[in-house]
Amino acid sequence: MGMSPYVRRIRDAIGHDLLLPPAASAIIRSERGKVLLLKRCDDGKWNPPGGHIDPDETPAFAAERDLFEKSGLVARAKKLDDVIGGRTIKHRYPNSDLMQPLIVYFFCEVLGGNLHAVNGEASEFRYFA
Repeated sequence: MGMSPYVRRIRDAIGHDLLLPPAASAIIRSERGKVLLLKRCDDGKWNPPGGHIDPDETPAFAAERDLFEKSGLVARAKKLDDVIGGRTIKHRYPNSDLMQPLIVYFFCEVLGGNLHAVNGEASEFRYFA
């Protein structure tokens, strides 16, 4: 999917300057308690699947939607895990866009789908202890 039309409009207005967007991520655990992470195509780092919360979306829906868009997994957000923000999650994209999101994490239950890289944002998925 890449950048949503909403974020594109903001970027068109502010350029590459720092943006503090709300975001949501899905925490998926295996039967052995390991956590699913994706390897980002842009910088090779491992992260839980997630992305920006678009206008009129709830954080839980955004986590579910973004998980599906990146991984092909259909899931339901079951419980709030954590909310993080600050300089430790600041990220500069290869195109120079600077982001420092406020991320809402949800424990999610997988309902279906097949785990695979869907939209080109992730190159690999793996469960980690």
